[in-house]
Amino acid sequence: MGFFFLRKLLNDIWEKDTNMMWTMAPKPTMADSMYHLDFPWDVNSQERKDWIHSYKYVTNETEPVFEFLFTYYCFIKRTCSSRCIL
Repeated sequence: MGFFFLRKLLNDIWEKDTNMMWTMAPKPTMADSMYHLDFPWDVNSQERKDWIHSYKYVTNETEPVFEFLFTYYCFIKRTCSSRCIL
């Protein structure tokens, strides 16, 4: 169960304190409230392009989340040589 009982308190502080910083990403709840349920999934639709150009994606800012593969590509793969052991 971990620190799930603190989640509401931490999220309240996150919303109210603009100086709060996460030192590591908490495990996301994966709740429906985390997502824009009306996100346009058709890759070729103009509506999807409009969403993306306005920085609105499938996940919202209800709680802090990140995608590991994106982080891996941006911060590890680009900085390591081909002989780098991960």
